[in-house]
Amino acid sequence: MEKLKEEVEQKKQPAKKKAPAADGSGAGGGKDKEDDETAKMQSTLSQAILTEKPNVRWEDIAGLEGAKEALKEAVILPIKFPHLFTGQRTPWKGILLYGV
Repeated sequence: MEKLKEEVEQKKQPAKKKAPAADGSGAGGGKDKEDDETAKMQSTLSQAILTEKPNVRWEDIAGLEGAKEALKEAVILPIKFPHLFTGQRTPWKGILLYGV
């Protein structure tokens, strides 16, 4: 999580823009469009990253004990105990959350 935050912060720093070709050929004309798309994607990613740690504990969430246990097994246990998830036992690759 911290690595992702650092990566986004590094990308936010303005990059030096290359000067257009002296002959006016417009070399690299497609770069502006790519830069705009990259900037939009970086903006979207930076909005999705939590910068503050929410003050919510597992005990604060009422019910859904099975869902909470599944989340703990999928997310928390591999981070806290990586040695348990070696060899044939690998951490989950994803979890689907649904509901209203």
